[in-house]
Amino acid sequence: MGHQAASSTAVTYSLLLLCVIHHCFAYELKANRTALLSVDASPESARETPDTLFGIFFEEINHAGAGGLWAEYVSNRGFEAGGTNTPSNIDPWSIIGNESFIYVSTDTTSCFEHNKVALRLEVLCDSKGSIICPPDGVGIYNPGYWGMNIEQGKTYKVILHVRSSDSINISVSLTSSDGSQKLASTNMLANASDVSNWTKMEFLLQSEGTNRSSRFQLTTTNKGVIWFDQVSVMPLDTYKGHGFRKELASMLEDLKPRFMRFPGGTFVEGIWLRNAFRWKATIGPWEERPGHFGDVWQYWTDDGLGYLELLQEILDSIEFARGSSNSTWGSARAAMGHPEPFQLNYVAIGNEDCGLKYYRGNYLKFYYAIKAAYPDIKIISNCDGSSTKLDHPADLYDFHIYTSASNMFSTNRKFDSASRTGPKAFVSEYAVTGSDAGRGSLLAALAEAGFLIGLERNSDVVEMASYAPLFVNANDRRWNPDAIVFNSWQQYGTPSYWMQHFFKESSGATYHPTTIKVNASNSLVASAITWQSLEDNSSYLKIKIVNFGNDTVNLNISVTGLQNAVSSVGSTKTILTSTNLKDENSFTEPKKIISKIHHYEKTGGQDDQSPVLGLPVLVATIVILILDLVFLFTTSGGDPGMVPRNARPPEADEAFDMTTPSMEWISGRNPHLRLPRIREVFVNGFVVKVKYCDTCLLYRPPRASHCSICNNCVQKFDHHCPWVGQCIGLTTYESFRYHYDKKENPYSRSVLGNFKELFFSNIPPSMNDFRSWVLEDTAEIGYYTPNIGTDITNTNDKVDKEIGSKPDSNLPISSILQNLDYDAIGENLKFKDRHLDDVVDPLALHVIQESQEPGESNHIWEAADGVAVDETVDKEAIEMVVDDRAYEGSCSNGISAPIDHVIRVPQT
Repeated sequence: MGHQAASSTAVTYSLLLLCVIHHCFAYELKANRTALLSVDASPESARETPDTLFGIFFEEINHAGAGGLWAEYVSNRGFEAGGTNTPSNIDPWSIIGNESFIYVSTDTTSCFEHNKVALRLEVLCDSKGSIICPPDGVGIYNPGYWGMNIEQGKTYKVILHVRSSDSINISVSLTSSDGSQKLASTNMLANASDVSNWTKMEFLLQSEGTNRSSRFQLTTTNKGVIWFDQVSVMPLDTYKGHGFRKELASMLEDLKPRFMRFPGGTFVEGIWLRNAFRWKATIGPWEERPGHFGDVWQYWTDDGLGYLELLQEILDSIEFARGSSNSTWGSARAAMGHPEPFQLNYVAIGNEDCGLKYYRGNYLKFYYAIKAAYPDIKIISNCDGSSTKLDHPADLYDFHIYTSASNMFSTNRKFDSASRTGPKAFVSEYAVTGSDAGRGSLLAALAEAGFLIGLERNSDVVEMASYAPLFVNANDRRWNPDAIVFNSWQQYGTPSYWMQHFFKESSGATYHPTTIKVNASNSLVASAITWQSLEDNSSYLKIKIVNFGNDTVNLNISVTGLQNAVSSVGSTKTILTSTNLKDENSFTEPKKIISKIHHYEKTGGQDDQSPVLGLPVLVATIVILILDLVFLFTTSGGDPGMVPRNARPPEADEAFDMTTPSMEWISGRNPHLRLPRIREVFVNGFVVKVKYCDTCLLYRPPRASHCSICNNCVQKFDHHCPWVGQCIGLTTYESFRYHYDKKENPYSRSVLGNFKELFFSNIPPSMNDFRSWVLEDTAEIGYYTPNIGTDITNTNDKVDKEIGSKPDSNLPISSILQNLDYDAIGENLKFKDRHLDDVVDPLALHVIQESQEPGESNHIWEAADGVAVDETVDKEAIEMVVDDRAYEGSCSNGISAPIDHVIRVPQT
């Protein structure tokens, strides 16, 4: 299969699989069954498939056209749906205002010959006088087909015909469903002389907002009588400007159909002849099209989507489609702007009518009349010729099948035994229905795919095939399932729609025979084609496989006779599958089941590795490494907030005679000296629990943890980094802890604030010896009680907390601690060169005062946990603290703090 491109000696390989995940194919994993698929790609066994093998069938069902593919927003735009007898029903038009303000009816005064019904609106109120109209006016509105999809920035064309004996001032607007939100509006102003006869008005409305269920309304505050007729609202942005809804038409285009059957099945005939589809009534200006009631599917259509837009039907209709521009109906087509004939090649006579008594007699009349005028047109009979020979002439016979999934899959052999001579088959309607299908399931799509593989295999006797129905408006389901589901603003394809994508290159391709050897029941079907792309002029080998069984299959594929090698570039595997056979797509999950394409760079058993992926992986690795290093060295440069250890434990708030679970003994010799293991303090209005550290002899600040390597409590501890030899001062654990407890983090300063504190805060150098065991200064501790000896003289002596005594002393540490003096409290935690008489209270706040002008009282308070709070303080509310004494000392910024600015912190 050569071509002129550089890869002319190769055929790109494409594998398409249709299965449920646990029924799929295994290539490396252990499988329940094994199978061999052999493809004979030799030219001797190949044959061409029909150019028209797969197409689409459009029928006005489920509002596929009216309120669907045709982009007209107004329902019953000519007021004809209620019939020709007036006054008539104008549904879905509704009235704005009560009976004291407005009276609405219909009459037959329209200027259009085929649409005589018009709407008469008599306004009883006025902007002044005895009956005052509401501020927003009175009038009528149309909700369209279950709401109009109005989108911000888009433009909508409004056309209407109006008549009045008075001057008019009418508001033409697009609003929300209740009229409260006005999306786009303009005023229609005209003198009585300008609208005394029917006048066509056109407007362009650009929406200032988006509303998916909008309505169109006409309102006024002027008294008088106004007639309206043929009101239309359409978006300017339609498919190629032809008036089709762009999203839905594009989905049809993506299927690459080779033919379209129109206008459809039972919709054409109707239950009653008076309601049959009349093609002549669907041509000409849309205002002149009378529309009709489709009694099969029970709704009105304005026939805006008429014969000009799509095509089919008997002698005059064929002339309209194919006749020269000089013929009677050909000239009508030319006058409508299409002088060139349409490509009409097939005509079907009737729809599912073979069993009717007079069908064959009437069929023959149409057959010979059409053949006499257009001998090249192929005539399609309603009678099935797959099993028995037809008793009347025909070029094709129509075959319909709606059945269960298992029957549909087994029907893939239906045409294997069909006669290879005589009329060919047109499978114009097929679908899995019933409980197997739901509203469009994966199970249905798998069975239909197996059936289409059978049609592809028998494409020498099957000339055309199309799924049915094509569309459904979710607000008016008359049939399930359907290929494409939509509402006023959404759409999605069912699994059956995506299944058809597997066959869009099959028309006009080269078919290659396949055989499957399997060690169990035959639940696999497959087909193979080669085709040439018009886009890149390359040749492709496509293999389609359906596994309809319950077992995983280990499948080996063998291709013989292929004249050109398989290219290693551009090969793909496409899979349609899901975890459950009954899975369906929906508006909330529109692509739950779609055909997913996997690209391969190598084939033929070689490893699937792409050298192109190496560069982005390498770049990503380097970028991550650089960011990691920058983050590490940036954060390691800050002070993590080392808390100096106490030389003595803090004094208990009070002594208790009763033992409580929350209290622990500090001294075995003094039962009244006990400290709570956990205390509560207030931080930024939050109650935060702090724990006692046995090693540092202090209640560690709320944000602190003890680092066993540094042997100190660290205020903002994240981890100890051996690279930089110190603790890293982050708060990831803290954030995680509060998030896990579903509590608000009292230390959070927002993402931006935390980022600034972490990377851009001016942190002073640490004044701690990170690895000091105790203070370096040596001082003598005097005798405070008779229980303490003179051997405790050096604070550098290490204390073994586990065994409870000094290395060279027999006194238990608890006895030593209980007799120490806790009266004096030092102010500054930061200095390591502090006097031993100044014993630290780890819960005391430290004052950090900025330089300020006299009279100012703005302060920054810093608690022992390192949290700064900017507050304005009333001097009279300030109390003295610390053993009823206040000390002047050095703040963190080196400025002396006045005595009357020391703040008392309540302790709990």
